[in-house]
Amino acid sequence: MKGSIEGLNRKLSSDLNNKNLAGQPTIVYLHRNPDLHPRTLKIKFTVERNGFKFIVFRPKFKVDLKSRLLSSLINYSVFFLQSLFVRGDILWIANCPDTVGLGPWLTGRKYIYDYRSPWSKDVEIEFGKGILSKLAGMIERKVRSRATAVVVVSSQMIKEAEYLGKPVFLVPNYPLRSFVPSKSKESVRCLAGCNLDSKVVLFVGKLSRVEGADKLEKIAEGLVSLTDTKLWIVGDGPLRSDIEKLAGRYPRTVNFFGWIDYKDVPNYIAAADVCIVPTHKTPLREYYNEQGVQKIGEYIALGKPVVACNIAKSGSYILVSEDSLLDGIKKALGGNIRRGEVRFWESGSEPNLLEAINTILASNSRVQVRPRKELGKEKI
Repeated sequence: MKGSIEGLNRKLSSDLNNKNLAGQPTIVYLHRNPDLHPRTLKIKFTVERNGFKFIVFRPKFKVDLKSRLLSSLINYSVFFLQSLFVRGDILWIANCPDTVGLGPWLTGRKYIYDYRSPWSKDVEIEFGKGILSKLAGMIERKVRSRATAVVVVSSQMIKEAEYLGKPVFLVPNYPLRSFVPSKSKESVRCLAGCNLDSKVVLFVGKLSRVEGADKLEKIAEGLVSLTDTKLWIVGDGPLRSDIEKLAGRYPRTVNFFGWIDYKDVPNYIAAADVCIVPTHKTPLREYYNEQGVQKIGEYIALGKPVVACNIAKSGSYILVSEDSLLDGIKKALGGNIRRGEVRFWESGSEPNLLEAINTILASNSRVQVRPRKELGKEKI
């Protein structure tokens, strides 16, 4: 994934000050880690094909110390100081952390607030209730309240933004229509040493407790007793060593592929039979469904049944308890599971994204760029 986004407009402050270089409205995208999120590419895809110039704001340097807290403090401070001088027709603030919006908020700039995750609740889960979670909540409220328009990634988040009395636009994290496999199922399985007749259960994501990677051991143990059934694991993260040990313990059941380029992700999904989202229960569970969790939309787009736990209810996947996760997977492998409705970025997300941009342009008395006529629109 990282390699596919690294070419995104590597221009620093001097470029940011030269807005409208070719008469195009300029959108400056502020995000702490834009290279790690495919949503960056989707927004870029939409704004550029509708006549805008897209620039990713990047800090001039980044420190990585042993103390994660100290590193974050330094990096956030540098990001904030640079953001005070950002120039562009439209600023797009991708939240979590919401500190990325402090500069535009303090300088009174007009911006779109992209509400992807409740940051203060994330901080509270990781560090507990205290001064950090209170500070995060204060920053979150300030940055969100000053936005000209608010974009939410999931309908579950609408209630968190509608009280602001601002235009709110639902822009789900659906995949692009170009999210298709480049290799056949046969070739992918052959490379993995897996027969076409085998049943494959797939996990894609960060190897962390938050993503439920620690539950893969129990799933693997349960699949061992099934005839010719495999657990494929794609991703990387802090639990990588545990997953490597798991693959070594069950070499005939578990295939660990590590982190792969984002363009290859469709190949593994298309070659699987069932996809899983085994997350843990947290106060954030009701925020996430197939609109906000990108990989669920990708699984569904390629026609795969999805078994999930501890996220919002939806008709697009089977939702089970943690204790019945393995039973849900077995049921799905037997073909007795519903499949979600396929939705794509171009029709389900792009029209509202453009409406959010139009809101800023209208407030600036600029010429609006209307959504393409052939695209449908999901209004709130």
